Amino acid sequence: LLSCVKKAKAQGPHFWAPRDAAWYPQWMQGTASSNETCASWKTHLLAPDAAEYNLPSANVPTLSTYITMDDGKALAADIWLPCEGSHPLLDTTWPTIVHLTRYNRNWRLRRNWLGMKLLGSYGVDKLTRLFNVRSLRYLQAFVPRGYAFVSVDVRGTGASGGCRPMDFIPRETKDFVEVAKWIKNQPWCNGKLASGGISYDGMTATCLAADFKELDAIFPLFSPMDVYEDLVFPGGLQCPGFLKAYSEFCLAGENNRSVNPAKVPMDVGKQALYSLIGGGNGNCFQNRPCLGALVAGAEGGVAPVGAGGAQPLAKELSEAVKEHATNHDIYESAMQVQFKDDVVHTLPPSEGGVITAKCLSPWTEQRLRCIRDGNTCAYLFAGWFDSASVVSALRMFDVLPPERRRLTIGPWNHGLRSTCSQHHPGGCTVPKFDMYSDLARWLDVTL
Repeated sequence: LLSCVKKAKAQGPHFWAPRDAAWYPQWMQGTASSNETCASWKTHLLAPDAAEYNLPSANVPTLSTYITMDDGKALAADIWLPCEGSHPLLDTTWPTIVHLTRYNRNWRLRRNWLGMKLLGSYGVDKLTRLFNVRSLRYLQAFVPRGYAFVSVDVRGTGASGGCRPMDFIPRETKDFVEVAKWIKNQPWCNGKLASGGISYDGMTATCLAADFKELDAIFPLFSPMDVYEDLVFPGGLQCPGFLKAYSEFCLAGENNRSVNPAKVPMDVGKQALYSLIGGGNGNCFQNRPCLGALVAGAEGGVAPVGAGGAQPLAKELSEAVKEHATNHDIYESAMQVQFKDDVVHTLPPSEGGVITAKCLSPWTEQRLRCIRDGNTCAYLFAGWFDSASVVSALRMFDVLPPERRRLTIGPWNHGLRSTCSQHHPGGCTVPKFDMYSDLARWLDVTL
């Protein structure tokens, strides 16, 4: 352990997440090159003239609540509003971004002294132990420019109720519309609404755009559109390596437990990180019990609603996680599929009936027509070194009129974590292009 701590101090953020520096700004401290100080990098991320308002904390939301769906299930939502100083501007209306995610809208560090010592300098809120590793970059780029930001755990994930018999079934996509309508009716929303995010979070935005004509803009970032062709069966061949690790990562989050390192390859730094923010009593050091004991602690994992206040809803979180126990295993479901019209699940007729492989994609013919015939604008990002994201982005770009579409493709891997080149030692560098500020400028014009 001492050698790990020394290595962490020597390598800084590269020890914890060597290829995630551009995605998670917790890792930005110390990642600047000799010609670029950390201060100048942060200035580059958000130009001073764009920061009209304050974001006191990207970990602790302004508001945290449950949104009840028409079937009684409640979805967890955290809301950040622009502030003057530390005071949220509750009496002002804002254009709003809704972020619909399956990867936990917010995390909480375990009650662990070592974890606070190691991760405290990377942004963990010391009072609440909240550690936002999913939406922090959006918050830093959008909220100071005058946007409200709402991050929601979709059905069957995080602190939200319900289960997931399959992805993107009618009940789940109906939730997206109900959340959007709820936001539009809030006193802090001015009626302008956008949605988007990386990977699955951009896929949810695509589904919402097809079903909700009042959505002004979407930004699918490195998002697969045809799950069968672009991700599960690229070129017609199954991709089990990705699916096995991805399925375990999703199930661990949905059941609020630590990731199984036998299924998700991780170095020691990642094992420590995912143990310290993992739920339950387990850890990622399955064969190293001494290290496992050092990262033990309670109350980690997905943040309960109200975790930034005096009374976090721990009981509601526990009940929600119990409902997730029947969630489908993405890997096992995919391994049953050979053709697009194979049946992967059967629901009651009122809930969608027969679900085939082609139903599980945001990009169905019906959704294509709805988005094409609507008014929603789209800004798409893709990377040459990201599995099929270029093909996926072009699917939408090709059907939208020029005035409603924008596409940026670069030499990036998934989520613009790294710039990739065979000419660079190690293959990858921290990207210099700031996708998030570019998105913010586009939203300024679009909304």
